[in-house]
Amino acid sequence: MKLPRAWRTGLREVPGSPGGERQHAGAVSESRPLLEVNMLTAGYGGPTIIADVCLTARTGHLTAIVGPNGAGKSTLIKAIAGIVKPTSGTVRLNGEDVTGSPPQNLARRGMSYIPQVANVFPSLTVQENLEMGGYVLRGGIREKIEELYETFPDLRDARRRQARTLSGGQRSMLAIGRGLMSNPAILLLDEPTAGLAPRFLETVWEQIATIRTLGVAVIVVEQNTRRTLAYADWAYVLVAGKNQLEGAGTDLLEDDEVEKLYIGKV
Repeated sequence: MKLPRAWRTGLREVPGSPGGERQHAGAVSESRPLLEVNMLTAGYGGPTIIADVCLTARTGHLTAIVGPNGAGKSTLIKAIAGIVKPTSGTVRLNGEDVTGSPPQNLARRGMSYIPQVANVFPSLTVQENLEMGGYVLRGGIREKIEELYETFPDLRDARRRQARTLSGGQRSMLAIGRGLMSNPAILLLDEPTAGLAPRFLETVWEQIATIRTLGVAVIVVEQNTRRTLAYADWAYVLVAGKNQLEGAGTDLLEDDEVEKLYIGKV
């Protein structure tokens, strides 16, 4: 896949790790995590949904959160993105405590959240959707859209079509493209392949995998465990609202404990 020149040459740098910080092995770099979630607890005003969850995400890597239905995966990503207010714990973005910050403030700090549903404006064209995604930019929106069209050529072909007329795969790509319009440091994707026809799954995953090469930290929440782990640099298995396992994605694919905790869909 051809990447826009500006993105190939403009990858972000992350400061080095402070002394004593735990580092992940394998494909994950030794740089300080861009995102650090520590002992996060949250719910919706009733019973606690997630409790004492910890995770990190690094620039240029794909971090996955997998687990069964009801594990709290979407609640976790919403608490990170400021949609759900945590009751305890911390979220740090590039070293700054942003726990409970409103989504619009997090967007200005470089976080982009793509929900599973209602992630595009169905009555607007592809081009208009992308323009809306660039609302935090001070200029260069047209140039940014052209860069995205290089990465997502299907969107260029459909630029004058209303989003409601797109296929499931195209709509997923448009949602991701809108999220990238703000030049995020970190992209949070909630079930990006949910409901897609099998022929679109690999295409969307290839697009997601490409995004990390643009100097973006990517967090993906998914139920399709095996496919997700195959692409993930690092992954967390969430069960009943708590961390149960973590490790390099390919290592967890071979871990018998993952099978015991949750048998993912092929």
